Amino acid sequence: MVVAERAPLRVESVPVSELHTFEGNARRGDIQKIADSLAVNGQFKPIVVNRGTKTGKINEVLAGNHTLMAAQTLGWMVIDAVYVDVDREHAVRIVLADNQTSDSARNENDILIELIQELPDLHGTGFSQEDLELLLSAADAGGGFGPPPDEPYISRWEIVVECNDEGEQEELYERLRDEGLRVRLLSL
Repeated sequence: MVVAERAPLRVESVPVSELHTFEGNARRGDIQKIADSLAVNGQFKPIVVNRGTKTGKINEVLAGNHTLMAAQTLGWMVIDAVYVDVDREHAVRIVLADNQTSDSARNENDILIELIQELPDLHGTGFSQEDLELLLSAADAGGGFGPPPDEPYISRWEIVVECNDEGEQEELYERLRDEGLRVRLLSL
């Protein structure tokens, strides 16, 4: 196991034009949602940039690649960043950890709904009205997004299919279950 030394982090304002996204980043983010958040909320956390003296890739972004891209679409000239100076292996570990640790998180939907409903609108939150309606419907049905608390979370995608009647719903449920998919019935 690699053990990193604790080094103090110092936030710096860096010209956007000097930064480069991580080559080979597997993550595909929603740049428009991030840009909307930046436009409404400003930057509320720094990106992480590798100085690159050990990799030869100067000013490569390890965490916050999509934030950088969103800032570029907004025409920002500078962005706040913290610097690290790590070798390729450590850089890859940081990129993977940044992506996977956020993927492993899950929401407590009742608390999430309360937070969303505190706001007069959803601008800059990353949530749409449709997202809120789905959360409310799932809460009413006793379900929710994400796995039950005792299941590990890697990646999960869901789809809602509208059926004409209960018989069609049961038939589709059985067919999908027989194909090996995890399915559940919802009545809205």
